[in-house]
Amino acid sequence: MASQDPNVWQILDQCEELTRIKREKNTLSLTLLLIAAAYYATLLLGPTSLKAFFSLPLAGELNIGTVFAISQYPFCGLLAWIYLRKMRSVDRQVTSLVKQYKQGEL
Repeated sequence: MASQDPNVWQILDQCEELTRIKREKNTLSLTLLLIAAAYYATLLLGPTSLKAFFSLPLAGELNIGTVFAISQYPFCGLLAWIYLRKMRSVDRQVTSLVKQYKQGEL
């Protein structure tokens, strides 16, 4: 990428397609942020405000609160996987725009 024309991003920045891609990326980031914030707020506030529910036993000493606390690891992994998958799509779209620019189509 170091050998690219320095004006390529200035030209692409005016492209409506890149604006759409940026909006899609920002929407995804904000959505995942809000989901993570809600999850972690529940993780913090749940045991104090819903103590009876979080104390319900599932098996022996294992209760809903413990399972919910441990679930943060796969939950975070799921959010990371969603982000990675969507960003690969964004990368392909931006690469396509750069190709169009190099071919003089923009």
